[in-house]
Amino acid sequence: MFPSWLHTLSILALLLGAACALLLSVQVVRHPQHMTVM
Repeated sequence: MFPSWLHTLSILALLLGAACALLLSVQVVRHPQHMTVM
């Protein structure tokens, strides 16, 4: 079995990744690019 600190660290890493994705999507919706790529 894995140590409990490693499980906690992996949960925190997943939560941090989800928070970054959420913040990035909010920022893109608020300030879209002026010109599309194609």
